[in-house]
Amino acid sequence: DIVTTTNPNDSSRAFLGISIGITYEATFDIQITLESVGGPSAGLMLSLGIVDILTPGPLVDGRYVAGTGTIEPDGTVGPIGGIALALAGARDSGATFFLVPADNCAEALAAGVPSGLTIAKVSTLDEAVAEIDAYREGAPITPCTP
Repeated sequence: DIVTTTNPNDSSRAFLGISIGITYEATFDIQITLESVGGPSAGLMLSLGIVDILTPGPLVDGRYVAGTGTIEPDGTVGPIGGIALALAGARDSGATFFLVPADNCAEALAAGVPSGLTIAKVSTLDEAVAEIDAYREGAPITPCTP
């Protein structure tokens, strides 16, 4: 059924709205609780949590990994505002490794990386997983550059 309503700009004409978006359907049951997710800047970390659940073995293996960034449907990681506060908050909470969106690297370096926190530059979800793997295994990570 197609339902029309009154056009808000001309009441003598019908109005039909179309909403376009991206939806996904999993081939398995999944439940996600988003009560404590604080906005689009949590997109990367939420996505990594899902990757951790859906793949064998622990992703971080007991290490305290933090990060930030928006996430696009294709896995692209976008920048956030307030990266300096995110870094300080993560370190104050005990994080030792932080995933920084590539577009925030210059700002993060200019603000100063808190002592005891290692940062890695990421542009995609796949890169974020690879950086966590490298950190977990003691391999070189991709550093932020100005």
